[in-house]
Amino acid sequence: MPNQPSPAPKTAELLASLAAMAEEIEPGEFELKRLEREAERLLKIDAAAGYTVLGAVASLRGDVEEVHARHRLALQLSGESPRTLHNYAASLVTLGDVTGALEVAHRAYARAPTDADMFASVVSASILTGHFREAFDLVGTWNGSNPKRPYAPDSPVEAILSAIDRDVFTEERLQEVLAIAHETLRSWKVRVSRVEVHADQHDPDSFLFECFVAASPEKAEDLNEALDAKIRDCPHLMDDPGLKFMPAFIGASVDGSQPEAAT
Repeated sequence: MPNQPSPAPKTAELLASLAAMAEEIEPGEFELKRLEREAERLLKIDAAAGYTVLGAVASLRGDVEEVHARHRLALQLSGESPRTLHNYAASLVTLGDVTGALEVAHRAYARAPTDADMFASVVSASILTGHFREAFDLVGTWNGSNPKRPYAPDSPVEAILSAIDRDVFTEERLQEVLAIAHETLRSWKVRVSRVEVHADQHDPDSFLFECFVAASPEKAEDLNEALDAKIRDCPHLMDDPGLKFMPAFIGASVDGSQPEAAT
């Protein structure tokens, strides 16, 4: 009988490949099928791991029902292990369901509150959905319990909360604007590669929520125009000073790379 690969390293390898493909404008179906076959072989060794990878494959195809079906099977087989929940949350982010990702990430973190990956995942999901006070509280609790492993979020969480506390804008409006941005991406079937939040160098109370997306610069510009139109269709958002916190989509260049964020 040939040697079988250890399921944990193999799972990590396959998920890493899929994560890299998520940054491509159009993930190749040939490679997706190869990874799908690898996941099906993995089912014979570790069924929960195999279904997790199949769920990640489905997320790149945008198949919502398949994502949930595969990951729920993985959760049943693993007893809702933190790592399986963590991977489910990652697939939901790929789908653009950031609200669902936040809920699942919380479940993972509740089961493994000392795991740095689970913690980073829930903080990231909190920021993606505009729950900056929640992110701030999570970081404070983590750093209080882990003084030798302090965590500093990339986003200017404290500056954003300061603006909220001074009524520069409201967290509710901020969350609503981000929900519209994520819905725009889902409707256009465009994935986010990464997010960076910056304060305006000329106005420290204005913030730009930069979404680097798996799309051409031209398509990103169309997305920005669609987002702007949707926000303008909401008079309460136009009247609210929350427009000092704005999302923007940034596309990939011809070779698939993305520009550095502005500093």
